[in-house]
Amino acid sequence: MRAIRDPEAVSAFPDEGLAAFLLERFDGMVESGEVFDPDTHGWFLVVEPGDDPDAADRCFDCFPLLTSPTGGLRYGEPGFQSPFEWVVDHGAFYEAVIVQSDGGEFVGVIVPKQDGIDPRLLAYCAVHAVDEPPEL
Repeated sequence: MRAIRDPEAVSAFPDEGLAAFLLERFDGMVESGEVFDPDTHGWFLVVEPGDDPDAADRCFDCFPLLTSPTGGLRYGEPGFQSPFEWVVDHGAFYEAVIVQSDGGEFVGVIVPKQDGIDPRLLAYCAVHAVDEPPEL
């Protein structure tokens, strides 16, 4: 998984379409003249082929992506509670949002629809995706 905590890091991102999307998201996070701070405004985690969404050590500041934030239940087990507030289908990828605190800090998890991405994570996103994020 690739953590993108700085808009400057997007310029080195290999997928131009996804890079443009991320830059647009970063631009929308700050007011004019405000300095970007990932701990205040949020950041992104891009899932890459071969990544294990159950590996807590690969998820940086969060928890395994297919495990309940409390109770440790995995996706598919009775009582599973999703870590995601919502999932949006953007065509070539999903955007799933984890809110980390009441202060609004979040992680935007980008799940590309490509070979090598964990099929359980893709299935979860496909079932729960909406066409646009809810009004906040």
